[in-house]
Amino acid sequence: MGVRLVSEEGPLPEIMPNSRCVMALRSHGVARTVKKEIEDKGFLIKDLTCPFVSEIQAIVSEYSKKGFHIVITGDEHHPEVIGIKGWALGSEVTVIKCEDDIEKLTLKRNSKLCVVSQTTFRADLFKKLVEMLIQKGYDTYPQNKS
Repeated sequence: MGVRLVSEEGPLPEIMPNSRCVMALRSHGVARTVKKEIEDKGFLIKDLTCPFVSEIQAIVSEYSKKGFHIVITGDEHHPEVIGIKGWALGSEVTVIKCEDDIEKLTLKRNSKLCVVSQTTFRADLFKKLVEMLIQKGYDTYPQNKS
């Protein structure tokens, strides 16, 4: 018995069948594949993902199924952004954090973009980045939930 910290980078611990081990998912959420692996290993899941993050994950899943390129505003190394990226199903994902990142973006004009944000990303900067994407000629669908 007891509590152990498990990192996404490491292997999941083995559990005994019917041991009722519980895996708590952090508030930042995890990628879809990580959640599935936890379920497949037989853990009971206590999902502590922030409701706002869960909503963003659902949006990314939905829009990626429709073939949208997913754009996430935020810090690409932040656990929340890493987890959100893991909900894009077969779509390409780009993480941007500033105006320079948009200047470097080389997608086809009229590309359909679903733009979501890390929950702690500044709303004013999100709006500015979305406006820049629109000015570059992208078909942009902003979905800011922060």
